[in-house]
Amino acid sequence: MVPEQPAKSIGHEETFAADLWDRGQLHGHLVRMVDASATNLREADLTARTITIKIKFADFTLITRSHSMSAPIDGTQAIGTVAAALLDSVELNKGVRLLGVSLAGLGSGAQGLQLTLDLDPPPAADPDPADEQRLAGPGPAPDPPHPGASLDRAGEEAERIQESWGPITAAVDAIRARYGGSSVGPASLVGPDGLRIRRRGVAQWGPAGTGEARRDDDRPGTL
Repeated sequence: MVPEQPAKSIGHEETFAADLWDRGQLHGHLVRMVDASATNLREADLTARTITIKIKFADFTLITRSHSMSAPIDGTQAIGTVAAALLDSVELNKGVRLLGVSLAGLGSGAQGLQLTLDLDPPPAADPDPADEQRLAGPGPAPDPPHPGASLDRAGEEAERIQESWGPITAAVDAIRARYGGSSVGPASLVGPDGLRIRRRGVAQWGPAGTGEARRDDDRPGTL
């Protein structure tokens, strides 16, 4: 008998029936995967430090993009902020066949999250390169920002969201536990038939991430 090993990552990926080219459509799928993975993370009382997205293109080229946080997070909005920045860092010059998100660097939720008290004034906003160019007069155009800079800003924003959204995340989890997964969720997942949440499926892994594919809104709420 092999003892059960603790999960090293939690995630969700999906292979599409047709190649996707539209970045907005891919962001919509990413929101759904992040929602599923982050909820699974919290249900297991875990936090994550590393967010990774995986993309397989139509020619079967496979790439991954990752960002590691300075502090652990478990909030859907916080994780989604980093995942979205990772997706935006990828040039989509080919159709996307598969998209996935995974959370690693897992730790105990009870010990991992700490609120910080920031006594320093917020840092000044970075100057706009276009404004600097106008003040400097004619000359070579400034270099475009490096993708890493955008990811660093997304990481900082995710940490702020993690702290400020804590009570909201707990309330959403409580509502879902009582009334079912489709009772509340990201507004971008609302369609003509209502909120379409996919919580478990054949392409999801981690605690409670295996089993037959099903929508969480197929599960009746317990009143």
